[in-house]
Amino acid sequence: MTDEEFINTKTELESRLVYAYSTYYNELPEAEGEALKEAQKAWIDCYYSYVSALEQRWLEPVKIFFGVTGKERRTNVYREFILLLLTNRITDLEEWNAGEFAEIEDAFAPFKKSELEKEKEQLQVDMGLCLYVIQEEYRQKIKAAHKKFFTFLESDERFISLITNENEIIITAEGLLQVQRMSYLTSVHYQGCRFFRREREE
Repeated sequence: MTDEEFINTKTELESRLVYAYSTYYNELPEAEGEALKEAQKAWIDCYYSYVSALEQRWLEPVKIFFGVTGKERRTNVYREFILLLLTNRITDLEEWNAGEFAEIEDAFAPFKKSELEKEKEQLQVDMGLCLYVIQEEYRQKIKAAHKKFFTFLESDERFISLITNENEIIITAEGLLQVQRMSYLTSVHYQGCRFFRREREE
């Protein structure tokens, strides 16, 4: 993807995001609409915080390796991270507006709730690893972006709780989806951090 292609794709996704949000917001009753507005504000804060953090250093393609043969690949961490953040949020807004929410089977709900808490903890560990392996001058913005994701997660949970009449199964399923997405993106970021650390040590 060239610089021009990236900018065009990012701009198109941002426009689609505005449309998806506005369309859904206008369909909601007042209380639900206000909850969505708060969640969207938290998401935007998170999004721009990651933009600011990642564009400092991760503009060139790097090789990432997940420890699994065949999964090695080269990617631009900044571009992949930002485009997936946009795509995921658009998908959420469009699906919610269509009445579609993440689901899990009732029998597995207690296990999934426990899994969600464990994955939140693991995500915090993984985020910490990103801070550990990168130079100090980049850490403050990255740390701020990590914090804003969890602020968004709480705000998003409040909205899902309201829109689903406190359906714990859907709340858990949606929360798990958000955390798993960020876990993947954080793993890509971590691999990029490791690349630059190896480069610096070599």
